[in-house]
Amino acid sequence: MRVELAPDQVKALGIPLNRILQAIRDANLDLPAGRIEQGSYDVTLRTPAEFTHLDQIRNTVIFQQDGAAVTLGQVAEVHDTYEKLRRLVRIDGERGIRVAIRKEADANTVEVARQVLAEIEEVNRSYPRVRIIPVINQGNVIERSIANVVQSVFYGGGQAIFVLFFFLRNIRSTLVIFLPLVFVRGVAGILFQKMAYVIIFSLTCSLLVSLSLIPMVASRLLKPRGQQPTRGRAAWLRALSEQAGEVFRKLDTGYRNILR
Repeated sequence: MRVELAPDQVKALGIPLNRILQAIRDANLDLPAGRIEQGSYDVTLRTPAEFTHLDQIRNTVIFQQDGAAVTLGQVAEVHDTYEKLRRLVRIDGERGIRVAIRKEADANTVEVARQVLAEIEEVNRSYPRVRIIPVINQGNVIERSIANVVQSVFYGGGQAIFVLFFFLRNIRSTLVIFLPLVFVRGVAGILFQKMAYVIIFSLTCSLLVSLSLIPMVASRLLKPRGQQPTRGRAAWLRALSEQAGEVFRKLDTGYRNILR
């Protein structure tokens, strides 16, 4: 709202500028108007006095002289001007309206996002002339974060499978690093329970393969140590093989001593 004062009229009436400003401020306020007591209720009243129309601004009394009231419209022009453009919303290059939906504090973000998206689809079907496009969805961020955590968990489980069956090849040890995960509760239980089932099943299948297919293939492709040909090998290769065997024997002996 723009108020353009007429300097000559204001000067002729001798009205200070700050008095005009204070009169406008005082007239554009919601003031308390007392209270009503009825039984156990105590109702506070207020008088709505904020400007809702240009004529109310023009009829605001700013000065009284010799019993006559001087209104703002007598010394100024009041115009309804445009509001300064501070934000412009465009969707796919076209003008749009941005609506933000925020969940309550105790609500689930992902579930609220799914319900909102379902409602958007319903609105788009019911009103073809209106097109609602989701721009920002925090539920997607949370779902991607959970997916990354699950993926990392499965990668770690795969490495654990490799370590267990490459070195131990024992189903009991597998049931001992993974079976307790089935009984975990809360968020950790949701993330690890299905992974525990998958890993136990995978390790069981790997154990069956190591007890059936691998021995058969080894009997066909590998030969006992005494029957392996040593002639024709380079001296450095034989020395490297013997040294590696000695290292593994020491490692085995040391590990056995630690277990004891």
